[in-house]
This record gives sequence, structure tokens and C-alpha cells, in this order.
Amino acid sequence: MSVLRNQIDHQPFSLELHLNKANVHLLLEQWSYAVDECSLVIQHDTHQLAAYFYRAYAYRQQRQYILAYRDYEYILKRAPLHYEARLCQADLCRVMKRKAEAIDHFNYLVDHHADSASAYVARALYEQELHLVDAALDDWEQAVRRAPENIDYAVSHIELLIRVRRYGEARLALKALESRGVSRGQLLKWYQQLR
Repeated sequence: MSVLRNQIDHQPFSLELHLNKANVHLLLEQWSYAVDECSLVIQHDTHQLAAYFYRAYAYRQQRQYILAYRDYEYILKRAPLHYEARLCQADLCRVMKRKAEAIDHFNYLVDHHADSASAYVARALYEQELHLVDAALDDWEQAVRRAPENIDYAVSHIELLIRVRRYGEARLALKALESRGVSRGQLLKWYQQLR
């Protein structure tokens, strides 16, 4: 931080330095300072999407959801395919209890980033929260298909199958993990739940 302050003293109009300082404030969880730095950058360059993104994150941490929402909205109007902003906006809508809008954002992510396993995971987690079990199971399958090396995705899928008592499918999914090299010992916890 002291290095950045020194650099800003010598180059007070460098928006890049102010943006870097905002990022450091975020890392230090100094939300108000981050908002101030981002606002300064935006005041001088309204097209600086990174400043909006950082500021939205800081607002969210301060529970200033409407302000965070507006910043994400601004980004998405200018860059509709911005993955991180869309994901953050979807999750923010979830927190704000805007269910239909959250689902729209999650659907948009999956529709426009169809190869992204994490897009399916994000939607699956929200569908689980809404108790849309079949939809969540489908999305977990899609995530596992797109990222078969990600054991966490496969295990989350298996845990949901077990929770809804679809033991045959859970057993098949466990065997698929074993065929990919995961030892039966590592999967024992889930096998025991099938008894």
C-alpha cells in the first residue's frame, strides 16, 4: 500500500494506479476505501468496467445490495457476456430474493457459456436451494460431463442423488469415479450411505 501511495503521489492522475490501490483495499477488506478509489476512477473514466466490478464487490460486502446491483447492471449493459459480472449479479439477485431474475441470469450463463462446468454448478446450487431437484441433478450431470476431472462436482452430484434416495444412480456415479482412478476407500463414506 505504501508503494502505491508513493506512486500515486508522483502520478496522481494515473487511473491504473488508483485501480490497483482499490484492489489492494479489497484484499485488505477495506470496503469503504475501495469504493472511494473505484468511484474516483469512474468519475474520470466511465468506461472502466474493472472499477465498477471492484466497487460492486465492495458494496456487496457492505450489504449495500442496490448499489452493487446497479454497478453489475452497468457492466452487463456494456458487456453482456462478462462471465464474472453475470455470475455475481445472479448470486446478488439470489441474496435479494429476486428469484425469477436470478434464474434468468443463471440460465443466461449456461446458454452463453455452455462449455463452462462452473456455470452449471452455479445454477445447480441455486436450483437445490429452491428444491428443484430434477433440474439440479441434470445440471450436476452436465457439470460432471464438462469437467470429469473435478471430483468435487461428482461428489456433489452423488450427495444429491443420495439425499433424494436415488441410490442406484448414486452407486453408478460412484463406480464411474472409481473407474477414473478414485480409490474405493476415498468413496467409502458415500458407499456406506447406500446401505
